Amino acid sequence: FVPILDAKGEIRNLLGMDIDGTKILREINFDRLGVIFVIMVFLVFLIIAYTYMIFFALKNRELEVQRRNLDKAMIRLNELKAELARSYEVFREIVESSPYAIFGFDNDLRIIFWNHATELLYGYTKDETMNEKNPLLNKKISTLLDIEDKESLILKVFKGETFEVQMIHRGKEGLLIVDASIFPVKDHQSHIL
Repeated sequence: FVPILDAKGEIRNLLGMDIDGTKILREINFDRLGVIFVIMVFLVFLIIAYTYMIFFALKNRELEVQRRNLDKAMIRLNELKAELARSYEVFREIVESSPYAIFGFDNDLRIIFWNHATELLYGYTKDETMNEKNPLLNKKISTLLDIEDKESLILKVFKGETFEVQMIHRGKEGLLIVDASIFPVKDHQSHIL
């Protein structure tokens, strides 16, 4: 405390402050806790930031591996497509080169294949017979293949039956007696195509 003296030199008042050591210690500790709290929050945010960085780095790595695997799969798919195209072309050439008349039609009775021997037998080219929108309404094709009279037989074929029959067809040059093998084309799971 500092004494305050009057003009005679007597102590009139004491100037000072009551120091409470516990209160000061509490304030210092509170300030320290505040600093520690700020540091801890910073460290938590730092850990979260590094966790996200590691997560995104791993995700990026995973995406890179997936991209490489997808690239390999696409290369393999293109190789298989090319192989399938070659196989299909060989098959088409075998059937096209056959000395036997071979033709086929889909479920809508549209002719989808007509080989060279068929052209020679019936006298009609591929362009004259294939891809007709409705062959039942096309008199040339229904008469040519005698479809109108064989509709029940054709329906049985589409249910999976096979027939060896002698049929009368009409070519450009007139009537033809044809020994026909009529069968459905099936995939590897026996579904009719």
